[in-house]
Amino acid sequence: MQQATWVLPGQLYMVATPIGNLADMGARAQAVLQQVDVIAAEDTRHTGQLLSAMGIRKPMISLHDHNERARSIELLQRLQSGESIAYVSDAGTPAISDPGALLVQSVTEAGITVVSVPGPSAVLTAIAASGLDVRSGFDFLGFLPTSNKAKLSWHNELAQALRVSVFFEAPHRIMDTLLWLVQSFPERHLVLAKELTKLHERFVRGTSQQVLAQMQANPDWQRGEFVLLLDVAPVVDSDDPSLSLRLTELLYPLLAELPLSQAVKLVCSMTGVKKNVVYDLALEWQAHQQN
Repeated sequence: MQQATWVLPGQLYMVATPIGNLADMGARAQAVLQQVDVIAAEDTRHTGQLLSAMGIRKPMISLHDHNERARSIELLQRLQSGESIAYVSDAGTPAISDPGALLVQSVTEAGITVVSVPGPSAVLTAIAASGLDVRSGFDFLGFLPTSNKAKLSWHNELAQALRVSVFFEAPHRIMDTLLWLVQSFPERHLVLAKELTKLHERFVRGTSQQVLAQMQANPDWQRGEFVLLLDVAPVVDSDDPSLSLRLTELLYPLLAELPLSQAVKLVCSMTGVKKNVVYDLALEWQAHQQN
């Protein structure tokens, strides 16, 4: 039986590859990699191992964060000469917290056809098994920033989030990030997904405090790649007996970074709660810090 032709000359193919389990490599994706003239890869060594496992031998060229702009020019010239090119990132779907977007911009501006070959995605894989309701949408935020200023901006967004927030984290930062989430949103529901599609895949669910406690109790779980899913912000109801707890979730991290009056004003604008209620909580926090 003759193999179908999935590739046309002068076209760029953005190909999703497995995030861990090689059996997730789609038949179409594999055929495209077999049929293109050249494969551009975020890491040629990593992709070389994937190709070897599939019995594919093709010329490769590197395209990563540090050379994407210059390499895109080179690849555009090759596409214009009639070559077909596939691009793959290290794992999952290209251009999602990975290189690829600049390449697509460059070639589409020149009138080159770009074909997306779908497949594995850590974001969607985590959502599907999280149990969180994303029918009204979700926000993918990439990796948590490292600077306190950027984290404060994230905190303000997450404090008001009306959709599930999804982001990645690396193993060397996972415990610090969980601690930050506990300090910021101790009672917010959190799902941690690790090593998706791999032998040691695991989902850890609960409040931020509960997830941190489970991770602290199991040091082996701290290795791997992580996807974190933070549930929507609670609706603040002035008649709710747990109002103080919900307000402190918003207020205390801001007080650690901002003057008291500015933090109070910001929380009032977020929630619509009267200033005197928030101000009293801020004074309690201030008194506790001084003791």
